[in-house]
Amino acid sequence: MFKKSLPKMNKMKIVRVLLLAGLLVTASSCNKDIQKMEVIKDCTGVYVRDKNGQDRKVCNAEILDGIATGTKIKISYDKMEQCFGLIDGNTCEMAHLYVGVLEITEIH
Repeated sequence: MFKKSLPKMNKMKIVRVLLLAGLLVTASSCNKDIQKMEVIKDCTGVYVRDKNGQDRKVCNAEILDGIATGTKIKISYDKMEQCFGLIDGNTCEMAHLYVGVLEITEIH
C-alpha cells in the first residue's frame, strides 16, 4: 500500500528516454515528402506525375484502385530503390518511362 517514488536518477533516465523517443519519431517523419500529384494509369502500371511532369511508379498501386487517371491528389510517400513483392507481367507492348519508384504512405 506504500507508494514508492522513483529515485531522482530513474526519473531523469525516463525523461531522457522519452525525449529521445520523441526526437526519433520527429526525425523519421521528416524524410516523408508530401506533394500534390496526378494519378496516371496505363497497361504498364500506376504512376504519379509531379508538377514538373516527371512520373514515378507506385509500388503499392492498390492504394489508388478507387482513383481515376487524371485525378490530382495530395500524398505522403517514401522514395524506394525498387518495388518488392510479386512481379506483374506487362499486359501491353507499351513502355512507360519514369524517374523513380515510391510507396504511398497516406492520401490527404
